[in-house]
Amino acid sequence: FSNEPVVDIRDICVELTVPASAKSGQISDVVVVIPAGGTGQEPTKTSFFQALGIPTRITRGAVDIIAPWTLLKVGDKVNASHAILLQMLEIKPFSFGLVPSTVYEDGSVYDASILNLTD
Repeated sequence: FSNEPVVDIRDICVELTVPASAKSGQISDVVVVIPAGGTGQEPTKTSFFQALGIPTRITRGAVDIIAPWTLLKVGDKVNASHAILLQMLEIKPFSFGLVPSTVYEDGSVYDASILNLTD
């Protein structure tokens, strides 16, 4: 409960969302694309990328991804290889935070989508 306007409280909740690493067994709620370019990984990691079907080349002693690669689609299950790859590349595709679903104000209960309406 608070004396602050509910729109302000919702905005604070949204601001406090933090990035999260992928974990094996998690269901993806976003499309995860591995960007093209340098990975900073040594050439010995090439086989790991090849096992996932990601096109790579060696440039200046490091693995480069040739083209953007869609690793996960919405609804896909994250496996151990996906989680390890995302951790190696320091990509945190998911997030944790509060998402208001229902609002109680002045004795009334309503859906939080009402907060998105403007005058």
